[in-house]
Amino acid sequence: MSNAAEPLPVIMAPPRDDLHERLLPMSPPEAQNVTMDAETQEDWTRGEKQPSICRDWFFALLFYAHLATIITLAILWGIPSLRYPNSFSKSPGNLTATASSVANQQTTNGSFFGYFYLLLFLGAGSLVVSSLVLAIMTRFSQVLIQISIIFNIFASIFLMVMFASSGNNGAVLAAFISFAIFSCYAFAVWDRIPFAAANLTTGVTAIRTNIGVAFVPVLMSLLAWVYIFFWVVALYGTFMTSDQNCDQNDKHCNRKIEEVIVAIYLVALFWTLQVISNVTHVTAAGVVGTWWFAPEEASSMCSKSVCDSFSRSTLSSFGSICLGSLLAGIAQILHEFVHSLRRERNAGGGSDSLLLCLVECLLSIIESLVRYFNRWAFVYVGLYGYSYLEAGEKVMKLFTERGWGTIINDRLVTRVLVWMALLIGAMNGLFGWILVRSYPGLLAGMTQNTAAWIAFSTGFLIGTGVANILMTLVSSSVDTVVVCFAEAPTDFRLNHSELSEKMENAWMATYPQEYHGNRALDA
Repeated sequence: MSNAAEPLPVIMAPPRDDLHERLLPMSPPEAQNVTMDAETQEDWTRGEKQPSICRDWFFALLFYAHLATIITLAILWGIPSLRYPNSFSKSPGNLTATASSVANQQTTNGSFFGYFYLLLFLGAGSLVVSSLVLAIMTRFSQVLIQISIIFNIFASIFLMVMFASSGNNGAVLAAFISFAIFSCYAFAVWDRIPFAAANLTTGVTAIRTNIGVAFVPVLMSLLAWVYIFFWVVALYGTFMTSDQNCDQNDKHCNRKIEEVIVAIYLVALFWTLQVISNVTHVTAAGVVGTWWFAPEEASSMCSKSVCDSFSRSTLSSFGSICLGSLLAGIAQILHEFVHSLRRERNAGGGSDSLLLCLVECLLSIIESLVRYFNRWAFVYVGLYGYSYLEAGEKVMKLFTERGWGTIINDRLVTRVLVWMALLIGAMNGLFGWILVRSYPGLLAGMTQNTAAWIAFSTGFLIGTGVANILMTLVSSSVDTVVVCFAEAPTDFRLNHSELSEKMENAWMATYPQEYHGNRALDA
């Protein structure tokens, strides 16, 4: 018994002045009584707090320059083209409005403000629905995981019955195959549900203890909505302005300019949404890490850890976030571009469709690898403040030493979060559909059915986008739990004994080999 108690005075060392240093003390393996062989100590060492300096700063400046450009284009070109479309016509000098053009302008203004109000209501609706779902998730994590798995089975049964009643035998066969696949999947992963629920419960507990961090994804969602508004207005103004530089009969010129404009704007959109999402990811990692190592500093709604983590995400680590997000955004837009090109060539009977298929597959793999690398690298960025590439290298070494390839590839929590995001999107789309049906004049210049479907599609996209940002908070907390448990399970047992016992039991039952390996390295 006396030997087992020896490390405790070292672990419970007097607090340091700096909060982040308290979060990450005991960097030498000897201070934790960790028995590693020489090779392990060479390959991996526990992370340490980095100096508070701006890392990867060039990419932060690049991101701010892009934001300034979007806002400027929206103000100079977008808003005038929406309010005064005749001044952007193909007849340069025709600035005198006739009676008919005045009427058209009034209709356009009404349509513009109708879209604005629709976006405003849908944005607010997505925030309300997402917040309610997040509150439910904190209390029923295991049930939601089970429902997300069973839902696919019952959906397949419903499709089989529906197609059978219509006599579509081919669709019935496809639905049956889907039913068989989902049933086999449920049978294979059902015993892993307690493991996923234990991770989700621990992560959500850390978030609920520091519930003020929930305002971060809400703020990021608002910023995302504001950016999308400026982005749409700027894109419209750029299209209208670019038309003046092409002859009206020069279709090749129009198409070429439009393709370049769309490509540039899509890169900007994907990059910004990635940055907004990853700021939440890094902030949540910092808060959960503080709760793990120094719970007395992360035990209230507006704890100091929330402010410190958010400030690091938006200041010293913001360049690292912009770099990783840019790589993910470029990979995503290249994948989408090749996918669209392949569909176009297939429709036209092109002979290079096989080559495009291979390129699309390669880009899909690259996009997945970048997202996978970002997922864990940003946890280390939030915990320690490393640069983007250094954080990714160190966290991958950690998992390699632990032999946790299977654990970090477990996607049960991610699947339920995606399912919840789609559900939120559908509910928000239904809200938009009801809104337009109740107020037919909201979207002027189109039939009621067209307006309703546009409202549903817009609501679904906004709801899904906002929900993805909010679900990032939960996903980030779970990812941070995995990293912290791999690196410091002893701290967890000392600071959160009840949660540690539940989590260790679930991990031991699901992944006994990896669990005992982790205990041996931490012994």
